[in-house]
Amino acid sequence: GVITSPNYPNNYPNKLDCKFSIEAPDGATITITFQEFSIEAESDCSFDRLEFIDPLSDNTKLYCGSTLPPPVISKGNKVSFLFSTDSNVNNGNFKITY
Repeated sequence: GVITSPNYPNNYPNKLDCKFSIEAPDGATITITFQEFSIEAESDCSFDRLEFIDPLSDNTKLYCGSTLPPPVISKGNKVSFLFSTDSNVNNGNFKITY
């Protein structure tokens, strides 16, 4: 499947709170591959961010900036992404395949 930022391939809008969920068959894992990635950069991703949540993992991953993240493999068959943007800069988009 494919997940893209709202308004893709154009810049994403301001003031977003979006949730994307992926579920595979029981016993499966999910491989996430970032095809395109450009989200407003901030050292702690406090402005705009893509948050990766794997319920069976110990931690949540936050992504921002323009460096293409490495592939991620889930520990279970369900994952979700939360995409949040502030009211200022909206300088990019993302495309993820799974």
